[in-house]
Amino acid sequence: MPVALKTAEQMLAGQGFLAQKVELVICGEGVQALLRSAKGAELLKQAADKGVKIVACGLSLQQAKIDKADLAPGVQTVDNGLIEVIQLQSQGYLSIGLRAARVFQPPIDGKLVHGFESASVGDRLRVRLVRADVEQGFIDFQRVQTPAP
Repeated sequence: MPVALKTAEQMLAGQGFLAQKVELVICGEGVQALLRSAKGAELLKQAADKGVKIVACGLSLQQAKIDKADLAPGVQTVDNGLIEVIQLQSQGYLSIGLRAARVFQPPIDGKLVHGFESASVGDRLRVRLVRADVEQGFIDFQRVQTPAP
């Protein structure tokens, strides 16, 4: 977590890559590092004070039986971190996964449910989130007409 926080601060300061906004969305076991009692709680507060938005996945908090009141100062929450990331990506945010593990077991399955008729495997498409069901493990998308870059 310290590396992600430091990188976010550097991006906001224009060191290496200038970012106007940085949002760290933490899901799965990573939410343990967001506790007020965690070793890095002061680092979380410092990063938030410098403009880094730190967000905990509500589903992950529920699964870990963590009360929102136990989170470090400056940590915000969303109902579903996966949906938050998808929504940010649809707004043009870049996404970087800092861990090579899946958040959910079994893995989530995404499906293009509208506009798939002329799509082929390997095509780059612009899509919009239609529905997500974390408990069932699927995400439905619809194709939007703007061609992908």
